[in-house]
Amino acid sequence: MSVIKTTYIGDLQTKIEHVQSGSYVTTDADARKVKNSFSSNELFVGTVAACILTVMEATAQQYHFSIGRAEALASRTMRNNPKTIDKIEINIYIDNSGLSQEQKDILAHAAYNCPVVLSLHDAIEKIFVFHYR
Repeated sequence: MSVIKTTYIGDLQTKIEHVQSGSYVTTDADARKVKNSFSSNELFVGTVAACILTVMEATAQQYHFSIGRAEALASRTMRNNPKTIDKIEINIYIDNSGLSQEQKDILAHAAYNCPVVLSLHDAIEKIFVFHYR
């Protein structure tokens, strides 16, 4: 099991470190004011997208194909009282227009069933849009 160490470093900022590798990211309550930083909510949504792309490729490999180059643009809408994520919208761009409909269906199923997506609260609306180019 990997260990993630989170340290409050002051001024509403944290450092999140993967202990085994030493890799880290920083968060800031207002990421616009700190270069190379994410807000916690932005990092959360980015992690959902990262899981989706990784699981899609792992699943594709099980079926002897590849998604090729892919990227995801993720956003979230917040609700107030209590302040929580209301909606996550992810546009997934796959640079492999030669995929069959069956392969596209396999990838969509993989996206909606990645471990991070399955861990999301049911109250969070999830909108995933797949673009094949």
